[in-house]
Amino acid sequence: MSDIAKLTISDDSGGIEPKQLSEFLSLLEACVVAASDLNVSWDITQPFPSEIEEQFHRISPLKWNEYFDRRAPELISIHSLTRNSPLELALACSLILVSVAVVFSGGKIKASTKGFEATLPSLGDGIASLKKALGLGGKVTASYSIRTITIKLNAEEAKALQLQDPSQRGKGGFQNFLIGLQSRLNGTTKELTLTDVDLERVMRYKADPKKGGFQSRFKKIFGRHFPTE
Repeated sequence: MSDIAKLTISDDSGGIEPKQLSEFLSLLEACVVAASDLNVSWDITQPFPSEIEEQFHRISPLKWNEYFDRRAPELISIHSLTRNSPLELALACSLILVSVAVVFSGGKIKASTKGFEATLPSLGDGIASLKKALGLGGKVTASYSIRTITIKLNAEEAKALQLQDPSQRGKGGFQNFLIGLQSRLNGTTKELTLTDVDLERVMRYKADPKKGGFQSRFKKIFGRHFPTE
């Protein structure tokens, strides 16, 4: 991996915070891993294709957790880091994949024969732009993994959730889970906040709707929000 991407990151007025830099690099690497998984390709001398951003928005929260967890030194690693003013970061990387993350962070790319140079906004702005472009903003909280996501059920989905009889609490894992979700559903807005643990159970329970009735019910409730990949 001999290609080098040189990133110049504008200073925040308060300086560079280690945790903020770590969060930015975590999002950057997750984006690179996702781009590799999606086989993203584009000519960095041309305008950025909107189709790529649409691909990223279709990635499920559970899949994002997988990308956050996966380390990919063969795709991206730090070549050098110079803390002058502004911050200068050189990455040994797959240029196409990193270029996607740079664009998503609000950066501007200048291509060369040996790699590319890019000017990025401040870390805070870059993190916010990355989260938005990756579909992790708004009602999804994420930094080093998906923390929570808030979804809004339609009338049919809310009805399917309420079908579970609360008196059956204690009779089984999925029954208890659905009853617990019922109590957390906002009766007015129909919004439901799920944790990373909830997401894992939802994806597992609805994985194969042919196995039984409860899998079909999970698909009715969550299928629109978390399509099967």
